[in-house]
Amino acid sequence: GNLSCSGVSWDSIELSWEVPANPNGQILFYEMIEEVDLQTVIHQIHTPGYTLTGLLPNQEYAFIIAAVNSAGPGARENCTVSTLPESVP
Repeated sequence: GNLSCSGVSWDSIELSWEVPANPNGQILFYEMIEEVDLQTVIHQIHTPGYTLTGLLPNQEYAFIIAAVNSAGPGARENCTVSTLPESVP
C-alpha cells in the first residue's frame, strides 16, 4: 500500500511502496503496470521499490502496483506523475 512516486527527474522516476501488513499468503512478486502514451508495460518486481530509468522528458506516466500471491493480485495502488522537462546543460 501507500504507493509513492517521488525522486522525479527528466529521465527517471523512483517508486516506493509499503509491504502489505497482512498479505493473504506469501507475496510472490509485485506487479507493476506502467502506462504511457496508450502503451502498457507490465513489470514483475521482487522488492518494495523500483527506479525506472531511460524515460522520456516532460511525459506523463501512470503506474499501478499490486502485490501478487498464489491467489492472484491484491489491492491495486496507483499514481500518475510527469517527468521534468529536459534540462539544458
